[in-house]
Amino acid sequence: MIVCYETIYLLCFATLGGTGCTLPLNVMMMFSKSERLKTTGRICIAPSIFNINEPVIFGMPIVLNPIYFIPWVLVPVVTALVALGFTAAGIIPPVYIQVPWIMPVGIYAYLATGGSIAAGLVALLCLAISFAIWTPFVLLANREQDK
Repeated sequence: MIVCYETIYLLCFATLGGTGCTLPLNVMMMFSKSERLKTTGRICIAPSIFNINEPVIFGMPIVLNPIYFIPWVLVPVVTALVALGFTAAGIIPPVYIQVPWIMPVGIYAYLATGGSIAAGLVALLCLAISFAIWTPFVLLANREQDK
């Protein structure tokens, strides 16, 4: 069986909650003022924990929304570069084990690197970075929806 380790690497650190790292978006939507966003966030959080984000991509929608589209494209690039930096510095080992893609954040990186706790912590750091990048866009979208 041929395994593309770059794909596994990206799944560990750049798709936290699905493509575009939408797990932070779901959490922020759950605490939104808008009842529509709260409901969408509550519906989408469980699948997003297991890297299934189609409900939020098509429920928001992200693809046709220019405000959400920017972080949806930007966040995976930033988190992948952060993880690549930690790997290049030798802080975390390279990913070499194929793990089912539905593993939650942190556990996926821990298992895919052969049990490196540091890799799990880097995945959680990438999650925090994605929260920081998504936050201004979610606040802007909330302001636009209030108008």
